[in-house]
Amino acid sequence: MPQTRTSRKQRMAHVVHISTVHSWNDIRVFYKQCCTLAENGYHVTLIGTIDAGRTQHGVDIVPVRRSRNRLSRMVMGTLRALDAAWRQRADVYHLHAPEHIPLIPLLRVRGARVVFDAKEDLPDQVLDKEYLHPAARKSVSLFAKFLVWFSGRTCNHVLAATPKIARRFPENRTTILQNFPIVTESDTAVPYQERSLSVVYVGGMSELRGTRELVTAAEHLPDEWSLTVAGTASPELLDELRKMPGWQRVEFRGQVSSEQARMLVARARIGVVNFLSTRAHVDAMPNKMFEYMAAGIPVVASNFPLWHNIIERTGSGVCVDPADPAALAKAITTLIDAPSTAESMGKNGRRAVLEELNWNREKDRMLTVYRSLR
Repeated sequence: MPQTRTSRKQRMAHVVHISTVHSWNDIRVFYKQCCTLAENGYHVTLIGTIDAGRTQHGVDIVPVRRSRNRLSRMVMGTLRALDAAWRQRADVYHLHAPEHIPLIPLLRVRGARVVFDAKEDLPDQVLDKEYLHPAARKSVSLFAKFLVWFSGRTCNHVLAATPKIARRFPENRTTILQNFPIVTESDTAVPYQERSLSVVYVGGMSELRGTRELVTAAEHLPDEWSLTVAGTASPELLDELRKMPGWQRVEFRGQVSSEQARMLVARARIGVVNFLSTRAHVDAMPNKMFEYMAAGIPVVASNFPLWHNIIERTGSGVCVDPADPAALAKAITTLIDAPSTAESMGKNGRRAVLEELNWNREKDRMLTVYRSLR
């Protein structure tokens, strides 16, 4: 009696994530999405920029060559990603960069399902891109709107990082998947009063992320306190920052691993995320804000309505005008001068993350989407 072919519905799907813009071990892409799918029985492959292939946490990682510049990445990098993806013959392809949107119809023609992960409000985001000439930004934004429209009508499903991003896509094929941290009750943290006397910022450094304002505010830290900064910046910005008086209070760690960043946060007493007001930032949900909360430290955040609502509702910190270094310094020093209040805010934030703002709740939404694709 001849064997019958196993249908897609009778087996767990082969899922390929294409992420050649982010680092291969990006927290949202690898640890949250890929690892969650692997833990739930899916055959998961990640195509990313890594020196050599490997299997980690049940995920097969396929390397593609790293591009030398942005233009090369958008053209040759996308073609290399397509070549690697085509060889996989997967059931589902999950795309993580706008430049991969043109691949959607090519992958679907083979009968595969395609998911697009919309992490940014692309049409608004490009209006604030520092590397684009101001005269070109509106034209690029219009093209970005077309890409968003095209992706929403050609892929099978969209995972949007925020409600505002979700409104760009068809409602019946879009799920909001927020960037909340991975956290468990068993996570241990250094008791608050035993932590180092440091304020921490972890992430990319740039003009629009309020780096100058944060370093200026560091001038006003008490003598025994320091500002710990872990992240990357352009050489030009770093040269400028090193000449500022506040830089004398900065412990600059450069780029660190996810685990090292987690340890820096776990040992600090205050976390700062003071992005300046841009179209992309005001409705973003920065992962670092929730990681500070998960670590049990109070948050000093930009006073955007969405952020303010979260911070105020959970009682986990204070919000200030991110463009005002004096206000930023005052908020930080007020928490330094009231350690019991700071500790209580940290406990409130951690409680909110454990009970509500965590990946364990979000991952069920992602798994529901994947089950609907089979």
